Amino acid sequence: MAQQSNWRYCTKCHGMFYNGYDGGRCAGGGRHVTTQEPVIDFELFHSAAIGGAQSNWRFCEKCHAMFYNGYNGGRCPAGENHKAQGYDFSLPHTGIQSTTAQAGWRFCQDCHGLYYANAQGGSCPAGNTHTAQGLNFTLPHRDISEDTPAQQTAMVIADTIEKGGPGLWTLVKPDELAASVRERIRAPTKIRQGQMPHCAPASLAFDLAKNNPRLYAETIRSLYNNGHAYLPGNGVEGKLTSSATLRSVNYNEFIGVKTKYSDHPEADWVLLSSIRNSESWGNIYWGTKNALGWVSGMTLPSTLVGWLRNVGYTKFVNETNLVFSKSVRDLIEANKLFDDGWRIFLFIDAAVIGDLSGNPMSLRPDHYITLTSNISVRQLLAEPGSNVFNQIVEFSFFSWGKSMSIPNLPASLFCNFFYGYVAAKN
Repeated sequence: MAQQSNWRYCTKCHGMFYNGYDGGRCAGGGRHVTTQEPVIDFELFHSAAIGGAQSNWRFCEKCHAMFYNGYNGGRCPAGENHKAQGYDFSLPHTGIQSTTAQAGWRFCQDCHGLYYANAQGGSCPAGNTHTAQGLNFTLPHRDISEDTPAQQTAMVIADTIEKGGPGLWTLVKPDELAASVRERIRAPTKIRQGQMPHCAPASLAFDLAKNNPRLYAETIRSLYNNGHAYLPGNGVEGKLTSSATLRSVNYNEFIGVKTKYSDHPEADWVLLSSIRNSESWGNIYWGTKNALGWVSGMTLPSTLVGWLRNVGYTKFVNETNLVFSKSVRDLIEANKLFDDGWRIFLFIDAAVIGDLSGNPMSLRPDHYITLTSNISVRQLLAEPGSNVFNQIVEFSFFSWGKSMSIPNLPASLFCNFFYGYVAAKN
């Protein structure tokens, strides 16, 4: 029995969509996205009928969602009815929920799509929320508690941190550091800079933990045991360094790094502070809480490019400004690169991911966020019946220790706080 993976739960419309293309069209606006942690990768049966399963479930080539093709095609968020393409899927409706199967998936009688009924809300393209009818499907997926081979290697490295005894960071205990590393290998969104000006190091660490967990764990181990870590890329320095001053800092009290941000903030403290320390001005930043310390924590886009080169990336685009904001065209170019497999780091004024109800003015670019979905830029009628359209932007990203999103924000407003992007690729 053949299976196809890369089917995901959309956290906006609560439907099932195929994640292999550009995100399709979501009834919740823009493209489908999943901010679920950990991500569940559903592996669905196709091309043959099986006992205890219903066939004729299909991929819609317009919205990329799963829908039942046995009636009139249902309602598609891309307009009119769904249009079937590809495999004929058989979805099991027997069995119980387990570490490799999730129950609660239902047929919506209004749009004919497959949606997760155990979650509150969701958006139906036929209007309002979905309405369940018929069978209760239990869908197979990869065991979310099972580490990938790369994660398994990183876990072994974490074990050696714990078993190796105290390192050069006098206030960081090896067992707590190892627990912190394990947390982030399995859920990179736990990485957080606290109140430190370390958004660029956090973006780099998130990318490492997500895409190269072995290097992530090995770098932390080397910093802890040796005070420095050699990197595989061909950057100018080729290594990270932690000063003796840095290694003796009480991280639970230093500039707002509190344990409330994480049960184990040790991995973030060791890695993020070392990345920043490697670019500091004579260690003025470390061990001080004055204005000079904060200024030395700022990261220029060119510096971020250097860090990315050090960890092994070989191709770069630095499309940023330090004074003037960028345009929708730059967002579209960033999205094209994301589609082509580039890592994208957006350079913004952090006010845009906060409360914009007072329409604050952008002061300066002061924050990096890591793109985790396609950027949707679409046209929306300003008023029903009018001929005036507004551009709306929407996407998901990592920042501040969690998955976040820009939900249906006017593109002109977002671009007032958008200063470009750094892109990297091997």
